[in-house]
Amino acid sequence: MSCDHNFHDHDFVEILFPEEFYIIQSDHCDMPGAVNPTYSCVAQSTARTIHVGHFKDTFTEAGSEISFAFTSVRNPSIGGKNYNILFKTVKVDGTIEAVIDVGTYVITNDKIVKGDVLSFTVTP
Repeated sequence: MSCDHNFHDHDFVEILFPEEFYIIQSDHCDMPGAVNPTYSCVAQSTARTIHVGHFKDTFTEAGSEISFAFTSVRNPSIGGKNYNILFKTVKVDGTIEAVIDVGTYVITNDKIVKGDVLSFTVTP
């Protein structure tokens, strides 16, 4: 993904999945390849969200690619439809949090086969 605004190491991303996805509840979900070993990743199964913070150890300029992976999501068992995964980036300044970017991952109806995401695109 990329953001329209600068992304700092203390900012975070919140991702909301459609009800067809299963999110494994975790206070520290696994993020293979996280750059910062002190990252935070909280997966909430009831809310179908993953909250990811501190996964970068540097400042990222607007428009630069940000990538991450986590193991707390199980894909739908049925393909053949589009799924919109919503995300927002949140700037943290002390105790104040403000949404700075909002976007959608679109997984098209031909990308989920036997429960596997083959690819997806991001539409800011």
